Amino acid sequence: MSLVVPESCAAPEHRTYAKENGVDVRVVSGGIDELLPGAIGLARSENGGEIDCEGGPHLLEALLRAGLLDELVLSMSPHLHFPSGVHLLPNPEGADTHPWQRRLHVVSAFSSDDGGLYTRWIVDHND
Repeated sequence: MSLVVPESCAAPEHRTYAKENGVDVRVVSGGIDELLPGAIGLARSENGGEIDCEGGPHLLEALLRAGLLDELVLSMSPHLHFPSGVHLLPNPEGADTHPWQRRLHVVSAFSSDDGGLYTRWIVDHND
């Protein structure tokens, strides 16, 4: 298995862990915004058009801004714990000040026996 990550996302301890577990880690220059469209295009061509991504706020924001997110699955635990400054989408200093939004349409929602909530949303690219 091979993993390509931008320098900005390549924490040394994560690279070490991946290598110890048989993953070939390649760190490339540039940020996620520059690499994401090409990486998504390659993954789609190699996987029959459909791919799944898992990540945090920065990946979600980058996918939305680039228009590369078609579906969003959110899971919520019955326990709320957010360390100070943690948000679903980041708002870093220096980010553009033009507001943007994407309309989502719920496709399905269900709960689990332990109280978790799982939702699946479709992104409206015409909004």
